[in-house]
Amino acid sequence: MRDYGVSSAACFPMAPPREIELKLDLPVDSLPRLTRSSLLKGAVVSRPKPVVSIYFDTDKLALRSKGLSLRVRRVNGRLVQTIKQENGAGVFDRHEWEQDVRARQPDLDAARDTALQTGMKEGMDQGFARLDAVLKTLS
Repeated sequence: MRDYGVSSAACFPMAPPREIELKLDLPVDSLPRLTRSSLLKGAVVSRPKPVVSIYFDTDKLALRSKGLSLRVRRVNGRLVQTIKQENGAGVFDRHEWEQDVRARQPDLDAARDTALQTGMKEGMDQGFARLDAVLKTLS
């Protein structure tokens, strides 16, 4: 590959952060076997992390209809607001914006440079779903 002296940041200065993930639904007792797989050779398994996530949307599901999700998650004593936007390539390839916040409510000012449009910000002061989970990641 040739270096033409132009960085990708110069070509795409406003490209949003992007998340690509693979989620597996498998019995808990299968995890040790999976982590020993040659496909994951060298992967590091994280310690289990309890997380509490609260998802937000308007009464008319304006975010969902635009391919967006908004959540505030408590993990490791921090509150993190995450906005995800479908990227057209499927559920597992999305743009993502994360920001530490001070409360379990969305901080809409912190969302100003994201895909969350001004018109969709009204009426999102009540969470509509809460998820308590334990996460393990492979990296």
